[in-house]
Amino acid sequence: MTNSWQVRLITRADKEILDQTETLFLDMYEYMAKHGLSNSLAADGVKKWRVAVERTLGRLGALAIAESDNKIIGFARGVVRLSPDHLASGKIGFVDHTFVCESWREKGIGRQIFKSLEQWFYSNGVQKLELQVLCDNTTAINAWLAMGFRPEFMQMQKTISESSS
Repeated sequence: MTNSWQVRLITRADKEILDQTETLFLDMYEYMAKHGLSNSLAADGVKKWRVAVERTLGRLGALAIAESDNKIIGFARGVVRLSPDHLASGKIGFVDHTFVCESWREKGIGRQIFKSLEQWFYSNGVQKLELQVLCDNTTAINAWLAMGFRPEFMQMQKTISESSS
């Protein structure tokens, strides 16, 4: 494994890149399960995610990847959302998935992937970014704080059943 890597935005033509990213997407969910994620992927969740990525690429979504020796070592996906009419925010960039392979962490890769995505958002008229991070993932929380994010809301979740109603 070399220590050289590069970051770029992918296009719809990058089919084999998307194939590799599917594997990392699954790895990301396994990592998040260890950090408190209570939701699990549907049996076809990875394929559905890929379809959503491909559908939005270059229009309302972007996928930034880091690669070394033609192997994907990290990615971040972002989509443009419109704020509700009663808010003045306009376009909001939402970073919905970010992951760097464990052996490549703490090398600045995640920061560079995010910067690539952030530039894409800015070029698409987005001036505010949002994301969600697991409360138990202090490493990710600290990384996002270091990149200028600040907590605003806390998302809460409850699983209900017949006995709880």
